[in-house]
Amino acid sequence: MGLSEHPFRPRMVVGAEAVEFDYMNGPLKPRAGRMPHSYYFDHYQWGDEAQIARIRPDGGFEVFADDFIRSAGDPFRPGSIFVISGANQTGRTSLENLLIFEVERRKQLAPVRIRFTMTMVSDKLQAARDLADAFIFDLASYLEDMGRADDAAQLSEKLNVVLRTWVERGASANPEFLFLQLNREVRRKLPDAPIVFCCDASNHTNTPDLWYPACVMLRNLADVVILSLSRANDAKRLRTRLQDNYSRSVAWVDAPRIDLKQAAELLEIRLDSARTSTARRPLFPFADDAMAALFAPTGDQPITFPIGFVVKYLKSAFDRKCAEIKELITRRPAEELTEAQMTITAADMRRLYR
Repeated sequence: MGLSEHPFRPRMVVGAEAVEFDYMNGPLKPRAGRMPHSYYFDHYQWGDEAQIARIRPDGGFEVFADDFIRSAGDPFRPGSIFVISGANQTGRTSLENLLIFEVERRKQLAPVRIRFTMTMVSDKLQAARDLADAFIFDLASYLEDMGRADDAAQLSEKLNVVLRTWVERGASANPEFLFLQLNREVRRKLPDAPIVFCCDASNHTNTPDLWYPACVMLRNLADVVILSLSRANDAKRLRTRLQDNYSRSVAWVDAPRIDLKQAAELLEIRLDSARTSTARRPLFPFADDAMAALFAPTGDQPITFPIGFVVKYLKSAFDRKCAEIKELITRRPAEELTEAQMTITAADMRRLYR
């Protein structure tokens, strides 16, 4: 095949350890140190290209507004908000991980990362309390991981006092004030550590009535708020509403499904990264019509798939062909393989559906 390694399970050396990166192990995680940033495929649609746009081969962004990340001299400036839309396996979480890596790269500090699943709560005050509880818990874990258990205990106690005092105010309590107070306490112990809230609001039962106030209150604490939604139209409307009221540092990125042309481009990039010599065809060992078989239309509309689905099928087709070649070599070790025997055909791709 003229390949030095599996295009979707390449080998790497991390430190002195030989490891394999498997695309099927979940979202890309550049902070884990187990993958080159060139593994990202930029199929994203950048809704605010003046703010953020296009992934470079080194994993940075061609456009990334300077004011998206708070400076050390302005720790209480409202944070930035990224709204990412996309269904499962479209690369939404991979982009979230890349944004967090960008924050860490620019601040030169590992961020305090809070993951929170948005649930249907009609009471805004209860939503604020749930977010604050999640922050206090994850912040303590962050400090403990740094070997600062005493600071974790002391700061948790102080933050819980702030939260209890705020709750006692009842209906008059202001969620934005709560998160501003939490930020002030945190900055006494962690003046420079970036705080990133990753909020999953992909459940369709959630509504903008929950998403919008959550973003507004969290920007008083977090350096960056990343909100993940399923539907692009919901994300776009939310972005516009936030920009209308808080125009500074709000951006929307969509992680769409990919079409045949994009899938072929992705495959060519992965194959080229593993080639030991120039191939007769750009997609070899895949036949020219193999990709078309995967994207064969079933009606009038063009076929698109989540990028994770495409990678799964391309990897499965490659694995199956490798198994066939291994069997041929075992049975006839003296015979040289023909190009046809090494080719992944349209029929091979169609068999994956069975």
